[in-house]
Amino acid sequence: MSNESTPRWMYGPLFVMAAAVLWGTTGTAQALGPDASDPRTIGVFRLIVAAVALGLIATGTASGPPGQLRRPATLAAAVSIAAYQPMFFEAVDRTGVTVGTLVAIGSAPLFAGVLQWAVERIRPDRRWLAASAAAIAGLALMGSVGSGESMDGVGVTLALGAGFSYAVFATAIGRLTDVSPSRSMATIFGLAAAISLPLLVGSETGWVATVPGLLTVGWLGVMATAIAYLLLAAGLARTGVNRATTLSLGEPLTATVLGLVVLGERPPAVALLGALLIAAALVSLVVATPTRSTAAID
Repeated sequence: MSNESTPRWMYGPLFVMAAAVLWGTTGTAQALGPDASDPRTIGVFRLIVAAVALGLIATGTASGPPGQLRRPATLAAAVSIAAYQPMFFEAVDRTGVTVGTLVAIGSAPLFAGVLQWAVERIRPDRRWLAASAAAIAGLALMGSVGSGESMDGVGVTLALGAGFSYAVFATAIGRLTDVSPSRSMATIFGLAAAISLPLLVGSETGWVATVPGLLTVGWLGVMATAIAYLLLAAGLARTGVNRATTLSLGEPLTATVLGLVVLGERPPAVALLGALLIAAALVSLVVATPTRSTAAID
């Protein structure tokens, strides 16, 4: 007999939400990091540290037969998460943090819904469509406060590319649920780090050897990437990809709260209303009993 108070079907959404909370610390960690650092270099070191951490976790925890990684899905996940880094950071540089982040994160659930329909032949259900619409409306309200930021067309396109890359990554991970999460993630992030290494050529990297630099890449690589993506993998094993990517919108919600509490930012009321809309959408997905259309991907 189990004394658990949380239904088993809620574990998947809760794991994804926990991952989103960790991702939401990224902007604050970068803001508190060394002045000499640049976002693109941080992204590469984030992948390198994550690959090492995931390799150690896989060595220490994985047991039994290694399982068979599907090569197309593994390669797609590695390439997409490597591509996400430069596109996202360049988008933020061109359009500003608010617009770049919200376009990238807000577009991911829509791309994921289309991909899951095309690849898995799973039609999004009405609850997901309603929650996604509410969340995107909330993102639009939060993004409306950044009217002073540049609406660079190339930057917006890159942000959409980043959103698509994350959707591809989540879809690919959804096809690896029968393999140890630590092993699959270690392989994927090892490949992604190798793909991203050329971005370090000609870049300033001395800041990494400082205490603030080590703390920054350590947190981003271990907690905001390795642990967060293990949580995502565990969540995707228990819930659908389109639902999981919408739950990932907990990231900007977390970033907003940290901006208030840690960085002393004071967004206007319209941004807080947007945050409440996102929170309501996420709660509706977390407590929703799964149906066949939102079941885990085999």
